[in-house]
Amino acid sequence: TQYHQLIGSLIYLTITQPNLNYSIGLPSQFMQKPRDIHLDCVKRVLWYVCGMMDFNISYKSNTIIRLKVYTDADWASYKTDRQSTFGFIFSLGSRAISWSNKKQLTVAMSSTEAEYRGTTVVA
Repeated sequence: TQYHQLIGSLIYLTITQPNLNYSIGLPSQFMQKPRDIHLDCVKRVLWYVCGMMDFNISYKSNTIIRLKVYTDADWASYKTDRQSTFGFIFSLGSRAISWSNKKQLTVAMSSTEAEYRGTTVVA
């Protein structure tokens, strides 16, 4: 179906655009019985991809090399099971060297707890 083809194409796109992993991973869970709301979600991702075609990541060659880590969490972002997500990015100088976003395994009781759990995993 159209839904399966779109998800497959977007999963292939994550090879060069890893920032789309979460946005594509969530609607791909509904491959067996997709609804209109899932197709709308995939179309929004496509609109995002089309709008970002002209943007690039640029790296500066003469910067001080320091390891920096940025992390953030989204408390109870999953409406079905109330689990939180967290993400991080490691940069060395002006270069991003590693990044990820994941669903937390346990349910956090507050936004502070979600942030703490995410930061602990990153550390």
